[in-house]
Amino acid sequence: MKTAPAIVALLLALVLDGAGIYAWGQSPPPQTGPGYADVAPIFQQRCITCHSGRRPPKGLRLDTYENIRSKDVIVPGSPQKSELFLRVIGTDKPRMPRNGPPWLTEEQTALIEQWIASGARQ
Repeated sequence: MKTAPAIVALLLALVLDGAGIYAWGQSPPPQTGPGYADVAPIFQQRCITCHSGRRPPKGLRLDTYENIRSKDVIVPGSPQKSELFLRVIGTDKPRMPRNGPPWLTEEQTALIEQWIASGARQ
């Protein structure tokens, strides 16, 4: 049977090539994209005036990564399904920050979008 060696060669190439399958003992590539440390200054400057302390609106504290992840306001990998992102771009109401305008800059919203799209990692 001539196809068996071809299939084995293809499978071996996929495993060794890193096409989503990793050889025994091989680590996946490092995650890319911004981390929480990149977006935290935005939350510190524009959000925690309201979203911190003992009684933040809707119980949402944006002062630590753990507090953000404890609520269902971000869907890692899906900015367009993440309430936090939809509020800062004004798709969901009320738009945030509530004391805007000025709203977040395009660069700030793009960074938050990239953070969520890349998995909202710490």
